[in-house]
Amino acid sequence: MILKKQPRLILLILVVGISTAITIFLITKNRIKLQLEKDFSHQADTETIQLKANLDLNEGILLGIRSLYKASDFVDRNEFKIYTTLLLEKYPFIQSLHWLPFVPHFLRLEYEKRAQKEYPQFQFKEKTPQGDLVPAKERSEYFPVYYSESRTTVVSPLGFDIASEKPFLFAIEKARKSGQVKASSRVSFGEKEGDHVGIFIFAPLFYYENKASPPIVKEIKKEKIEGFVMGAYNLNNMIDKITAHLANKNISLLVYDVTEETNKTILYGSPSNDYRLKTRTSLTVFGREWILLWHQKSTPHSFFTQIYPWLLLGFIFLVTLSIAIIFSLMSSRTESIQKKVTERTEELTKSNQLLREEIEKRQKTEDALVTAKNLAEEASQAKSLFLANMSHELRTPLNAIIGYSEILIEEGDIIPQEETVSSLKVIQRSGQDLLQIIIDLLEVAKIESGKALTVCLDYSLDHIIKELEASVRPLAMKNNNKLIVSSALKTETIRTDIIKLRQILFNLLSNACKFCQEGKITLIVENQSQDSVEGVFFSVSDTGIGIDSDDRKKLFQLFSQVDSSLAREYEGMGVGLFISQKYCQMLRGEITVDSKLKEGSSFSFWLPLSLE
Repeated sequence: MILKKQPRLILLILVVGISTAITIFLITKNRIKLQLEKDFSHQADTETIQLKANLDLNEGILLGIRSLYKASDFVDRNEFKIYTTLLLEKYPFIQSLHWLPFVPHFLRLEYEKRAQKEYPQFQFKEKTPQGDLVPAKERSEYFPVYYSESRTTVVSPLGFDIASEKPFLFAIEKARKSGQVKASSRVSFGEKEGDHVGIFIFAPLFYYENKASPPIVKEIKKEKIEGFVMGAYNLNNMIDKITAHLANKNISLLVYDVTEETNKTILYGSPSNDYRLKTRTSLTVFGREWILLWHQKSTPHSFFTQIYPWLLLGFIFLVTLSIAIIFSLMSSRTESIQKKVTERTEELTKSNQLLREEIEKRQKTEDALVTAKNLAEEASQAKSLFLANMSHELRTPLNAIIGYSEILIEEGDIIPQEETVSSLKVIQRSGQDLLQIIIDLLEVAKIESGKALTVCLDYSLDHIIKELEASVRPLAMKNNNKLIVSSALKTETIRTDIIKLRQILFNLLSNACKFCQEGKITLIVENQSQDSVEGVFFSVSDTGIGIDSDDRKKLFQLFSQVDSSLAREYEGMGVGLFISQKYCQMLRGEITVDSKLKEGSSFSFWLPLSLE
C-alpha cells in the first residue's frame, strides 16, 4: 500500500541511495589503500635515510685509517694491524681492510724484495680468466695488496694487484681523479658466487709538501698519489641488520646498482612478484647509483579497517531504505506537514529578529577584520622587505663570482699566479656563501611544508663541541673576539639528530661572532635534568650590541629582522634563528633569549639525552 502511493519517487530515492552507497564504498576503499601506500612510502624513506647513515659511517672508517697515514711519516705492518683489528671487531659488516700503495713499474722489484723479508712468497699477482693467481703482467703502475687484515680467510692475497681487475681499476681511477671516496661494483666474498655480496670502497691518500718520505717513495712523490685505503664491506650483513625489524611487517628490500645502464646488478635481495605494496627510492653511494625497491607482501589491516567499507555500505543501504519508507509515510500526512509549515513560519519570524541582531554583531566583526587586515598588510610589508634583502644577499656573491670570472677570462694570461689563486678563492668563497643561502631557503621551505624529518643517531658530545670550536674560532677572530668553551659533561653521548643540533649551535655562535666586536663569546655545555628527564643544557652568550626588548619579540619570526633595511650594517637574510628555533622544537627543546641593549645577549636551550 505504501509503495503504491509514490512508486516513481520512491524508486528514484532507492536508486540514488544505492548509487551513493556504492560510490562512497569505492571511495572509502581507495582512501584506505592510498593511506597504506603513503605510510609504506614514508617508512621506506625513513629506512633509506638509516641505510645512507650506515653507508656514510663506512666512509668515516676509511678516512680514519687515512688519517693514521697522514699523521705518521711511515705506518708499518704492525701499526696497521693493531688499528684495523679494532675496527673489524667493532663493525661486523667490514669483511677486510687493506693498504694499496702506488708502485710504478721501475720500483716493482724493490717493493717485492722488501715484502719478501717477511713473506718469502710475496709477489705482484693477478688473476687469469679461470681464477688462477699468476705473476702480474708488466704495467706502468700497480696497486698491490701490501697490508691486509680480514675477519675470514677468503680475501685477496698479499701482492694481488687490485688494479688488474677492470671494475676495481674503474673505481680507483675515479677516486684518484676526484680525490674523494669511491666504491666498486658488486663483489662476491664467498667461496661460491653470491654467498656474500658486497662492495670495495677506495679512499685515496695524496702526498703533501711537508711530509717526510721514506727513500723508496721519494722518487714517486711527484705523482701526488701515495696509495689507497681499501675496505671490503659485506652488504648482506649490513642491510640484514638494518632491516631486521621489518621482517614481522612482511617488508623486503631489493637493491640494484644502476651506475652502468647496460649492466644493472642486484646487490641485495631477490626479485619477487608476490607483493601487495611497492615503492622505490634511490641513493648515490660513493659515486655509484643505487635503486632500492621496497616490497610488502601483506598490509597491516586491522579487522575493523577491513570491514569498515562494508559496514558503511550496509549503513547507507539501511538509511536509504529508511528514507524511502519515511517519505512514503509522510506523503499520507499532508495536513500534519502543513501545520508544521505554519509553526516553521512563526519560527522564521523569530529567526529574522535574531538575524537582525546577528547583523549588528557582524558589523562589530567587520571592524575586527579591518584591524586584522592592517596586521596582514604589515606582515606583507615585512615579507617584501625580506625578499628585497634576499635579492641583495644573492646578488652580492653572484656579482663577485661573475666579476672575478670575467677578469680571469679577459686577463688570465697576464695576471700573476698569486692574484689568480686569490681571485679563485674569492669565487669559491662567494659560491659557498650562495650555496648556504640556497640551503637555508630550501630548509625554510621544508620546515614550512612539514617535510623536515629527524634522524636519531648516537654521537659524542665532546666531538660535537670540538668540531664547533674549530669551525667558529676563525669567525670569532675575524672581529677580534675571544671564544671561550666551558664543558662540564658527565655523559659521553647523546641520541638525537646530530645535523640539526650542530646547525642550531653553529647559527647561534656565528650570530654572536657577527654582532660582537672585540668582545667575549662563551659556549657553556653541561648536564641538566628537567622533570626527571636527563638532558644537556646549552648556552651561547656574547658581550656584543644586545637586543632591544621590542625587537626580541620578532627574533624567531620568518620574514622579520631587527634591522630589515637594505642599508643595514650586518649582512644576512634573518632566517637562521627561525630555522634554529624550529629545529630545537623538533628535538623537544625551546630557545630562550636574555639580552640588554649594548650589554650583550644570551641564547640557551635544553635537549633530552635521548630523542627516542
